[in-house]
Amino acid sequence: MSNVKISELESAAALLSTWLSEWADENNKNFKVTPAQVLAFIESNATAFAAAIHDHDDRYYTKSEIDALLAGLVDFGDPT
Repeated sequence: MSNVKISELESAAALLSTWLSEWADENNKNFKVTPAQVLAFIESNATAFAAAIHDHDDRYYTKSEIDALLAGLVDFGDPT
């Protein structure tokens, strides 16, 4: 996890714990998740995610491919 700044990871853990706790309240679930619990889960499972060397470049369209695709569409103007 050396590629991620600790402050960014802590911020993400705080946001996720807030979201999970709010979801639990809205859905009548009786649990709370602290930022420390989220951070511990992330740290303990960090090697399980994307452990193998991989490349996403071939899974997405490039800007030039999208531009070429969009160039063939008809502009119907502002729909409002």
